[in-house]
Amino acid sequence: MKAKNPDWYKNNWSLDIKNMSWTEDTENQVDFIIKTLNLNGTEKILDLACGTGRHALLMARRGFKVTGVDITEAYIEDAKHTAKQKSLNADFICADIRDVSFKNEFNVVLNLADGAIGYLENDAENLKIFDVIANALKKTVSILWMFAMPTMRICISPKGIGK
Repeated sequence: MKAKNPDWYKNNWSLDIKNMSWTEDTENQVDFIIKTLNLNGTEKILDLACGTGRHALLMARRGFKVTGVDITEAYIEDAKHTAKQKSLNADFICADIRDVSFKNEFNVVLNLADGAIGYLENDAENLKIFDVIANALKKTVSILWMFAMPTMRICISPKGIGK
């Protein structure tokens, strides 16, 4: 078996993901996020490793101001095209999520499914994502972490931690 390059994640993606079965539940996932975090539509949301923007675009359709960031240019171009076509209040940035710099701008940061954590070259690089999140968030926030494992959801909110 051939070992992967350390930066395999930078060029491994195609728009085929839009047709994967796990995208079918996006509406329910967004409902869950809004309900769990008790969002009212006025919050600014940052979606890190947003892919084609399926969550970000749906949040924008529901009135949220959303910014999505992903390393894959084809994903960002697709998300920008959809946002423009549907006149949605969403911005999309093609960048490595470790390299974006926001300061106290967002009420919510999403890093859904596997969201790049664990993909990077080493633990120190993975930890940089948490620095980006901490810097981007306003002082009073809720955090929702959803992992790729369908049986595991961890919610950290002002009410405590739940599974």
